[in-house]
Amino acid sequence: ISLALGIPAAYGFAKYATEKTKPVFAAVTAVRMVPPVAMLIPFFLIIRNIHLSDTLLGLIITYIPFELTLIIWMLKNFFGQIPREVEEAAELDGLSAWGILLKVVLPMSKSSVGVAGLMAFLFSWNEFMFALSLTSTKSAQTLTVGIAGYVTSFQTFWGSMSATGILFMIPAFILTFIFQKDLVKGLTAGAVKG
Repeated sequence: ISLALGIPAAYGFAKYATEKTKPVFAAVTAVRMVPPVAMLIPFFLIIRNIHLSDTLLGLIITYIPFELTLIIWMLKNFFGQIPREVEEAAELDGLSAWGILLKVVLPMSKSSVGVAGLMAFLFSWNEFMFALSLTSTKSAQTLTVGIAGYVTSFQTFWGSMSATGILFMIPAFILTFIFQKDLVKGLTAGAVKG
């Protein structure tokens, strides 16, 4: 969801920037700089008032703003580096702004989009504080909260915690391995030889 919303937003900020959009982009990136703990109580109250406490949908709604700001911030600079001539040629061929984004810009930037998507996944996958605060039953809790549940007042279940921790790492390792080449390309995009 964050990628679907963040890609057009980042492209818009990169290619259609005006004096009026600069404060909007600054506000979007400023959200990323606010400590998440400062947003915990407002999110808790909002999710509770819309009756989504202890649901996966409530967690998804909570994670979207954080991941959206990350994706917009990461992709805006990359989209800004795409030569304007390429887009002008596509425009002369009759493509609309959406057509240019979907048929020209996205294929050229799939590595950077992959990196942004992978980073958003990893941040959500590892998130603990909101998952702990917004869920109370095992049906909605994430694995990070489940792993912490192996530490009780009386005993720490080291074997179960270790086994679950290994299982927890497997999806991240698999995705990172699959997108390894794109990850290197995306992270070094725009780098200049010294």
